[in-house]
Amino acid sequence: MSLHRIVTVPILPLGMVNSFIIVGERPVVVDSGIPGSAPKILAALAREGFAPSDASLILVTHRHVDHIGGAAALKRATGAPVAVHALDAEWLRRGEGGPRPPTGWPGRLFDLTGFPARRAEPCEPDLVIDGDFTLDGYGLPGGVVLHTPGHTSGSVSALLPDGDVLAGDLAIGGILIGGITRLRHARKPPFEDDPIMVRRSLIQLLDRGASRFHVGHGGPLTAAAIRTYIAREPRLTASTGAA
Repeated sequence: MSLHRIVTVPILPLGMVNSFIIVGERPVVVDSGIPGSAPKILAALAREGFAPSDASLILVTHRHVDHIGGAAALKRATGAPVAVHALDAEWLRRGEGGPRPPTGWPGRLFDLTGFPARRAEPCEPDLVIDGDFTLDGYGLPGGVVLHTPGHTSGSVSALLPDGDVLAGDLAIGGILIGGITRLRHARKPPFEDDPIMVRRSLIQLLDRGASRFHVGHGGPLTAAAIRTYIAREPRLTASTGAA
């Protein structure tokens, strides 16, 4: 029997931007949405019966503005520590999304809107992750945060004992920038640092038992959908030394 539940918090309609609450012994917030998203996440906590101070941790899966946007406000409201990987920590401190190499025309088109370049309120991380990070002390026994680089150099994923994984933007579900339709069809995100590392990270998660991928856009995605994505995507299948 699972000791946790995953609550999706829709930051934008149609699954275009998701944050999450892992409801265990205490709630853990994963990703904080675009700037101004904190009230939506606090409202979701309240619907689950939690006060803001019940949150045990705010985990940032990576540096992009649609994941760090509400971190500072949530930290003030909850008093919970903010955790981020060391390689993305400075961008969180600056409230900037950092480099975002496009993976194709949707990313280039999206960049022209100016949205990805928006700044977030700077947030000082309380926990800088460098290596595996256990969630035992945050109400999720057996849960672990793993370094899963590729989307950004500091991308992390939270893997839970029953195979649920909060995987940031290692893959997305849907069309264009994620969401809208075909939410459970895995595809590439609009931006990504290193597809070779994405492949390695996805395979690492599958090898460690990940079976249900909760992602920042669209989803959730099954392990079968992720395997199909790896097999069909030329950026990933061309990678060497990662099988």
